[in-house]
Amino acid sequence: MTKEAVLSLEDSNFIKKSLEEGETIERIVNFSWDGSNLLLRIPKEISQFLNLNKDNRFEKSLKFIIKGLPEKSINTFEVIERTTPKKLIKKKHGKNKHK
Repeated sequence: MTKEAVLSLEDSNFIKKSLEEGETIERIVNFSWDGSNLLLRIPKEISQFLNLNKDNRFEKSLKFIIKGLPEKSINTFEVIERTTPKKLIKKKHGKNKHK
């Protein structure tokens, strides 16, 4: 597991043990468009499994990995700690701060 991984080694081991061998979690993910951003709507079951929630949504990111191979491509993703600047929160009084 890389240092960028969001899950601790303990969490990762728990998830590996909780999934039966060969088990697959498969859900449809929908896209939305707000006029300037493409939004990814992740089903509740998947977000709970990946520990993505309202409280940590500005702390985590999805990293999409597309590996081109001669006959097909492999598409995967990882949940990682967010490295880009956080959303700027405007205060009514005082200085702005990053969340």
